[in-house]
Amino acid sequence: MHYAQRWSKELEDTPGLTVAQVAEREGLSRKQVRSVLRLRRFPADIQKALANLSDPGEIDFYRERRLRHLTHLNASEQLAGFAKLQQRWEAQNRQ
Repeated sequence: MHYAQRWSKELEDTPGLTVAQVAEREGLSRKQVRSVLRLRRFPADIQKALANLSDPGEIDFYRERRLRHLTHLNASEQLAGFAKLQQRWEAQNRQ
């Protein structure tokens, strides 16, 4: 989420900056950068929850690849899907 927020702001604030340039600078493909930027489609509650993660294991759990399928859903489905992921994380860490 941090990358999505930073890159989105850079693209908005820097005239002429392209996704291709961000991708080249970061050593990623344009497709990867666009996938990360799609995380900005999440409702504010999800974005805030992701931005506030601090545990490295939890950050890794909520990696872009795991969240990708939620970006194509409507807001209520995103919230429900994210809640399921949170439950999965909690169940995994109770053991």
